[in-house]
Order: sequence, then structure tokens, then C-alpha cells
Amino acid sequence: MSEGQLPLGAGGFLICVGILADGMKFFLDLLFGIGLILDPFLISPLTWLIFWITLRHYDIPMMSGKRGAAGWANLIIAEIPGIDAIPDWTIYAFYLTFSDRTSNFLQGIMHR
Repeated sequence: MSEGQLPLGAGGFLICVGILADGMKFFLDLLFGIGLILDPFLISPLTWLIFWITLRHYDIPMMSGKRGAAGWANLIIAEIPGIDAIPDWTIYAFYLTFSDRTSNFLQGIMHR
């Protein structure tokens, strides 16, 4: 079974969700010091759910297949204090949106 490609509109939506989640984690931790508490119990689970629903809608598995390693890596990074300062959800959304397109583009260049 081949996996579908995430449409650019859905990818843009996930990028916005990722920026919002990463921004909330950063500012809540920076301003109030509660990002470490709210992230694993509120921000990351809600963000994960939004990503899962969106990807499921397009028949793209989040935690298996060719995108599985990136999904698991993001989930682990999102839950490690200190390392989760990396904008992991945004990077993951960019990966989901552009990895296939970049690969297809490069293959097209190589075959010309």
C-alpha cells in the first residue's frame, strides 16, 4: 500500500499548528516557567491529535510507514525537557509537507 502525499493546503495548516504549538511552549516556559508542565499534558497531546486527524484524513500513517521514524522521533523530542525547545512540531510539519516533493523534484532533475 502506497502512502499518499500531503496536499500543500493541509501541509500549510500543519505548519501553522506547529508554529503555534512551538511558540506556546517557548513563551509559556520563558514568561511563566510553566511550559515544562503544560507541554506534556496539554500542548503536545492536542498538537499530536490535530496532526493525527489531518494525516488520517489523507490516509497518511503518522507513526508507521516511510514517515514513521520522523513521527516517533518528534514524539520523543516533544516530551524531553530542554530538548523540546527545538521547534519540533514545526520541523515535523515541514518534513511531512516537503519531503516527498523534494525527493520527486530531485529525481526529476537526475533523470533529465
